[in-house]
Amino acid sequence: MKSFIEKCLVPASQRLSAKELLMDPFLQMNASTKKGPSPLRHIVLPKLGASESRCMVSEGPSSARNGDIPMDLGDTCELPAITIFDKSTDDASRSTSVEIRRQKRGDIFFLKGEEHDKNSVSLVLRIADQGGQYITYKSFLLCNNCF
Repeated sequence: MKSFIEKCLVPASQRLSAKELLMDPFLQMNASTKKGPSPLRHIVLPKLGASESRCMVSEGPSSARNGDIPMDLGDTCELPAITIFDKSTDDASRSTSVEIRRQKRGDIFFLKGEEHDKNSVSLVLRIADQGGQYITYKSFLLCNNCF
């Protein structure tokens, strides 16, 4: 996981494209049960829809919304539900938001990443227990030219 996050945090000019990042081994199914890792795009069911003025692509197995989904890569697991929002109004004001939701033993893990401008993104991690009684939020702002 650390390696994948580091790949995402490099300066924009050095960062891999979103398509290349989605092929990262961290996002693949358990490679030990197959001859090789299965790319994410081959094992999810895309759903297309529109929400107001935004385009939305939601990917995830139907059981991901109701079932208990292991978080460990070593487990035989189903993939998280991944939703990508394109909030672009035109080519000049391109903006993307990604949400990833996963559940394990009743705990719900939710990660949202949002592009603010060309040089900054924010990440919000939300962890909630099964009954919603205990919720933890962690927010991060990642800025390319802030230092």
